[in-house]
Amino acid sequence: MDEVGYIKYQVHFKADVDISADWVIDLNKYRKHMVVLHYIGESPNDNGEMIGFGNISQRATGGFLISATKTGHLETLEAFQYPLVIRCNLGQNWVSFKGKEDFEPSSEAMTHAAIYKVAPDVNAIIHIHDKAMWEKYKDDDSIPSTPYGVEYGTPEMADAVKEIFANTKVRNLGIFVMNGHLEGVVTFGKNLAEADQIIMDHMI
Repeated sequence: MDEVGYIKYQVHFKADVDISADWVIDLNKYRKHMVVLHYIGESPNDNGEMIGFGNISQRATGGFLISATKTGHLETLEAFQYPLVIRCNLGQNWVSFKGKEDFEPSSEAMTHAAIYKVAPDVNAIIHIHDKAMWEKYKDDDSIPSTPYGVEYGTPEMADAVKEIFANTKVRNLGIFVMNGHLEGVVTFGKNLAEADQIIMDHMI
């Protein structure tokens, strides 16, 4: 299995802009809920290094806001800790963003970008880590899943996400499992409240 927390694509910083606090009110509300449940946070790897897991995003003018990498230890984020992803190139494996240069998009930004591209009605995404939920649904035919061996934050994962949107009922369910990403579960909806509720409906 892969190891969480590391960006696997090139990140291009485009412009220093101020992210409005008003834009991230709902992001912080639902992210805090996930942190309290320990679905977003950080944990030690095999070397004892603390690595963040989970992320949250929401469409915004010009792209989407997503929690920055290396913020899993924080219960509440400042507005500048939600970079604005403005472009993603799967073929060349890069993501570009605006915001503050030191706060790069989450390692799962490419996966979020793929969902927003194929599902115009989706406005919010929550990616959590939960072993019990993942174990229950990873081989459950009722919940779509990405293939084993496809790692997080890669063009292959983005392609796998597009595949399940094209060939399964994932749009109606609002949830899929990342079989090749230990404990990874993704929900989405027309807003963050909907994505959050789907997680609550599948809690173990």
